[in-house]
Amino acid sequence: ALETIPRGSDGYIGLMQQAPGTRSNIDVGGSTANSAPVFRAFGMNGQSWQQLDGVVTAGPNGGTQSTYVDYQSFEEASIQTLGHDASVPTRGISINAVVKSGANDYHGSAYYGGTNHNFQSDNLDDDLRAQGVLSGDKIVVRDDVNGDLGGRILRDKLWFWVGPRMRRDKVDVLGCMQEDGTTPCYTFEKSTFLTHKETYQMNPANRLIGFTQFHWRDNTRNASSTTAWEARRHQTSLDGTWKVEYQRVQRQTLFINVLVGAWWNNSGTFDAFPGGRPPAADSVLATTWGTNVEYGDRNHQERDNIVGTMTWYKPDWFGNHEVKSGVEYYSSAANRRRETTDAANYQLFFRSGIPDRIGAYNAPVAPDSVAKYVGIYGQDSWRLTKKLTINMGLRFAVDSGVIPSQCRDAAQAPGDVANPAQCFDELVYPTWHSLAPRLRAAYDIAGDGKTVLKGGWGRYNRMRYASDLFLANKNTINQTIYRWRDINNNKDYDKGEVNLDPNGPDFLSRSISNVTGSLVNGIVNPDEEQAWTDEYMLQVERELMSDFALRFTGVHTRALNMTRVENSLRPYGVYNIPINNPDPGPDGVVGNADDTGRTVTYWDYSSAYNGEKFQSPWIVNDPTAAQRHALEI
Repeated sequence: ALETIPRGSDGYIGLMQQAPGTRSNIDVGGSTANSAPVFRAFGMNGQSWQQLDGVVTAGPNGGTQSTYVDYQSFEEASIQTLGHDASVPTRGISINAVVKSGANDYHGSAYYGGTNHNFQSDNLDDDLRAQGVLSGDKIVVRDDVNGDLGGRILRDKLWFWVGPRMRRDKVDVLGCMQEDGTTPCYTFEKSTFLTHKETYQMNPANRLIGFTQFHWRDNTRNASSTTAWEARRHQTSLDGTWKVEYQRVQRQTLFINVLVGAWWNNSGTFDAFPGGRPPAADSVLATTWGTNVEYGDRNHQERDNIVGTMTWYKPDWFGNHEVKSGVEYYSSAANRRRETTDAANYQLFFRSGIPDRIGAYNAPVAPDSVAKYVGIYGQDSWRLTKKLTINMGLRFAVDSGVIPSQCRDAAQAPGDVANPAQCFDELVYPTWHSLAPRLRAAYDIAGDGKTVLKGGWGRYNRMRYASDLFLANKNTINQTIYRWRDINNNKDYDKGEVNLDPNGPDFLSRSISNVTGSLVNGIVNPDEEQAWTDEYMLQVERELMSDFALRFTGVHTRALNMTRVENSLRPYGVYNIPINNPDPGPDGVVGNADDTGRTVTYWDYSSAYNGEKFQSPWIVNDPTAAQRHALEI
């Protein structure tokens, strides 16, 4: 269906849009063709598990975003939303895509498709169109060109498959102009893929497979009616997936598979304006200007894979058994560094045009941390009778996280006061040892394969993600927020306008960039325990006619031992000073005719708890954060 419907979202997003129980990005006219997918299934976000030709490409952060993939390279793909067996460690959406392979005969294809604003509808009359008025963002170009070729290198021995692809998406942004005042701002995305796969059949029992998929990406975005063109983000990236895999068939009943591979992503934000203004934003007017705040960021993420599995088929032994066991090792990191650039090392904040705060960065900074996972599992798909199949499995896992000892240079001014040259000791997170039993069954009620009752229970332990380590790593990108008095009223920071002492009167907070609500100076909680989810399901499926069936599913999940971030030195009880702010009305200005008369109340703490010396967050288990989801379809 994805190949015959004219659409652009033919990757993971397109697959999920066709799978019952899932939610992903909303696609309009192929607008998500170059977007990273969002994974939601049966009331739960994240914890997804994606495999590209056997290599796990799920991101190392808690949101488990996936790499961009070339759907055109898929031979087949399966998507599973619930009821995972012991071979899948997490409860979220599981996707396994198999890349095409060559054969003795040569086969190839080529494709081009595209659209532009001529195929875009609007609700304007002829007079407005004649004036050049638009009803929405204008599609300049949205196209896709790809091809592939596969065949033999040595007949019956060595085959190849190769597939290049390029996709572009450029859209003019309504209500935003570049510096000349006449050229519209735009968003632009260009993705280029190159996939190749080689298969070597050494003999009838042994096979060796090599595979790589590269992805180059160039994108410009963020400019809008409230974000100036100069504040746009220009990012380039190179990511990819590779593997070497050995397969062996023993006595027609035993299959052995060993895989070594990796997924990685390297990206960065470039192209600040020469002599550009410092990054700036107005918290009331919601406007942004100046150099993009992520200019100089360099992101490196990776997940190394070492996997071994063995499948044994044993018939006629109190029924038929398919026994599978496996050992897995994953090492993952998500280390975002920030380089010293020609741009200002701070961000300015205004309130209705009035100078308010300044945020000083700690560039240059290059963090280092790693999360590791070892999993061992075994399962048996036991067809006890013609009608009844029982699937039982058990997974044992070890999760660990380490922040190695590391040093940093003094930050570029004005961030150097809060971030002097210093070294940090190694930190080790608690190691989790977990068991995850799974027990499910399928029963063919009438014995004719048309009405099947399925159900069971499974436990899924939350993995230790690389992003968990950001909190306690004192060498991550951070921003220190101070009160700012623009003494010379030039709308820019000058030395002497802020007391930069992190325990002084102007200090407000210091937080980790790209991690919402995470303060710096985090510590490791030695008592942190692993969270888990219990999933119960019951499903009835009935074939009504050829190629048409109805399925009813009931799912109940309990997410327990959930965590949150707590400031260990500033408890909630000290926030006891009410502050009442008048609602300024639609114009954002207090004291004129459109004021609503209402006030917004929030709470502050006394000056006795001021300064960074009272800032030390850690991860705690919170019984009140337990989640329960019940859903019937």
